[in-house]
Amino acid sequence: MQKKFTFVATTNGTILNNKILNVFQKYGSEIFISLDGPENVHNRNRPYRNGKSSFKMVMSKVKLLDKYNINYSFRPTITSDCDNLLEIIDLFEKLKTSFSFKFAFSSYYKDSESIKYEEKKIINITSQYLDLVKYYFEKVKKN
Repeated sequence: MQKKFTFVATTNGTILNNKILNVFQKYGSEIFISLDGPENVHNRNRPYRNGKSSFKMVMSKVKLLDKYNINYSFRPTITSDCDNLLEIIDLFEKLKTSFSFKFAFSSYYKDSESIKYEEKKIINITSQYLDLVKYYFEKVKKN
C-alpha cells in the first residue's frame, strides 16, 4: 500500500506560479495565505521591501488558486496596533472562505512597536476580541 502525503504551506502567495500550483494540485495540498485584512491594513503590515503595496498581487494569486481548485485559507496576523479586528474578519466573511488568525508577540529576537503588547494595547485588543465573540454569538443566534 502506498502512503499518500500532502503539502501544507503558508505564503503570501506572491511566488505562486503555474509550475508550483501544478505540484500542489497533484498532491491535494492546502495553502494558508497571509493576508492581514482589507487593503489598507494588509499594505501597512506587509509592504514589499521597496515599500509598494502587496495586497493586489496577493488577491490575484488567490484567483489563481481558485482557477486551479486548490484548497486555501486566509491567515491574518493580528498585531498590537490593530484597531479594526471586526473589519478584518468582515473581509474574510465577504470572501466566503475559511480563515484563522494569530496574534504577533514581541520576542527576544525581534523588537517592533507593532508587536509590543503594553497594557493599553492589551485592553484594546481584548475589547475587540470580545466584540468579535459577540458578533459570532449574534450570528449563531440568528441562524
